[in-house]
Amino acid sequence: MLQAMKNIRWPDQILNFLGVILGVLMAFYISSAAESHKEEQELENILSSFRTELGNDLKEYSESQIPYHEAQIESIGKLFESLSDSADEELSVVFEATNYSPQNTTYLSVVSSGKLALIKDLELRKNISRYYDVLSSEAVERGKAQIDFFMNEIIPWMIDHTDLMNVETEDVAGDTAFANRLLLYQSLIQGKTEQYQEISNSAHVLLQQIEAYQNS
Repeated sequence: MLQAMKNIRWPDQILNFLGVILGVLMAFYISSAAESHKEEQELENILSSFRTELGNDLKEYSESQIPYHEAQIESIGKLFESLSDSADEELSVVFEATNYSPQNTTYLSVVSSGKLALIKDLELRKNISRYYDVLSSEAVERGKAQIDFFMNEIIPWMIDHTDLMNVETEDVAGDTAFANRLLLYQSLIQGKTEQYQEISNSAHVLLQQIEAYQNS
């Protein structure tokens, strides 16, 4: 046995052993580098997708939803102030309703897959979560409140007191019950519009934060 050990070429054995260790370490490094590159690419795709959806939200709110609802609030105000006059154009506004909530496909995807953690900036992650979990959810609820009031209060009253095929101002002029409903309906739209403005502002800020994070 001693003779056999003497015949072992120890330098070669040590080199072979070191070669195996080096090979394992190299394979681990390559695998780790590949995984890191994959995560970096996934993060880039996630951030780009967030930017696309936030850009769409910002465009929809600033160019469509907010101007539309501000005009609707103004028209209802004019109708409320002039129920005794001719205001058929404003009256038609009462029958209009449109809602919009932020696009959340990317957010739901990264949350369900656990990949939101790829964003290392805790403040950015917190702001993203607030945008979708708080502001978006509140926008949905405010829109639902307006529609519910419209369907449960405005429509039943109109059915009982007007000809829906030919609604005219004189049908509602001087009616306190309708005026009260109109005032409450306007306040709901006002609250929703303010919420939309907050979302629009948040989308703008969040876009800037994501762009800065991508460029850091």
